Amino acid sequence: MPRLLKLEPHKSIEELEKLYRQTQDPIERTRWQILWLIAKGHKVEEVAEVTGYGRGSIYRSIVGRYNQLGIDGLKKESGDSNSGDRINVRGDSNPNQLRTPRVTVGIYTRIGFQPGASSEEPAPKKFY
Repeated sequence: MPRLLKLEPHKSIEELEKLYRQTQDPIERTRWQILWLIAKGHKVEEVAEVTGYGRGSIYRSIVGRYNQLGIDGLKKESGDSNSGDRINVRGDSNPNQLRTPRVTVGIYTRIGFQPGASSEEPAPKKFY
């Protein structure tokens, strides 16, 4: 049976929603969204499905840091590698595969993927 997570009362539900809606950085914004949804009583499985984050990342990296360090534990610092945050990449041979944003960018670079490029352009040459 899915369990509800307990958040330390660093911020109210309304304050978490405000942080979620006003934060410009997409990673921080998703962290606040996760906390706001959990504070509203959503189960971790529901939050994971909506945000694309794995349950382990939600438990440890986001809720754990927030409970221990408050809002300072979630703010992105310059050079933050976000190693605890994972995005779910669907459509792979393994739909449950989790990759960090840095790994995903590396894969796109290696295969010559360019976001926004026309599909009518010739495919990049493969050098292997």
